[in-house]
Amino acid sequence: MTPSLEQLFTWSNQSIRRGGWAPLVLFGSHTIGSLVWNAYHKIPNLDIPMHILGGVAIAYFFWQSIHCPIAREILGQPNKFARQLLTLTATGATSGLWEFAEWTTDRMGWTHAQGGVDDTMLDMFLGMLGGLAFLIWKSFKRA
Repeated sequence: MTPSLEQLFTWSNQSIRRGGWAPLVLFGSHTIGSLVWNAYHKIPNLDIPMHILGGVAIAYFFWQSIHCPIAREILGQPNKFARQLLTLTATGATSGLWEFAEWTTDRMGWTHAQGGVDDTMLDMFLGMLGGLAFLIWKSFKRA
């Protein structure tokens, strides 16, 4: 059964309300830190924990999205492995989209965020590592 537009809107709304705060707080910190305090130039390796925390925040958001009440109507009852796999793949996709956004803003001359292919691949790896760390932590807690 295909979900209705109303169900998808409700799911999006519930997902943002339950888990959207985490990536928003991190993105806000990133923005203020980079634009106001120039933190990425003052703290050379700040990029590493930020990408790991970004992976954690995004995985938390997707985990909450999968556990919204409306998600059961749309997704059914996926088992624990399916929920973990969906969370990790969505986190990886988001990491990739983030790097595409950085590439685009660099090419438009707005930012200088990417330091080359190695930097991009490390950023994506660290985001996935953060997502995996969240899932490992979550596996020791109840669903």
